[in-house]
Amino acid sequence: MTGKSVPTGASSEYLRDLAVREIDALMKVVAEVRDDLRAYETVLKRARRDLQSGVRASDMVARTRAGAVRASFSHRLEEIERARAASRFSMWRLQLSEGSTIADIARAWGFSRQLVSRTLAGQARPDPDSR
Repeated sequence: MTGKSVPTGASSEYLRDLAVREIDALMKVVAEVRDDLRAYETVLKRARRDLQSGVRASDMVARTRAGAVRASFSHRLEEIERARAASRFSMWRLQLSEGSTIADIARAWGFSRQLVSRTLAGQARPDPDSR
């Protein structure tokens, strides 16, 4: 979540605007990750080509900066998960304001009612792997 506080009793319009902003932020991160995936694919192709041509594995790793690429890619994946969680949380808040129940939200998103309830109460992170 972005860490922005949501006023108690926020209007549906406010929550809708927040959800739109969170989706915009998610789309930005997705575009950045897509660019990183293309760059990562280029590095992998170069590594494969080097290995096929007989370059020593240790030399290939150094030439492709494999450690830095891996660290950067892992960081980007963490960013996308944070943005997804923030977007999902905003949507859940909006759904509640529109009259959906915790059970409705959980069923629609494929999560347990307990996870949705704890997340909305601020007691749990909306982790995509926690079901």
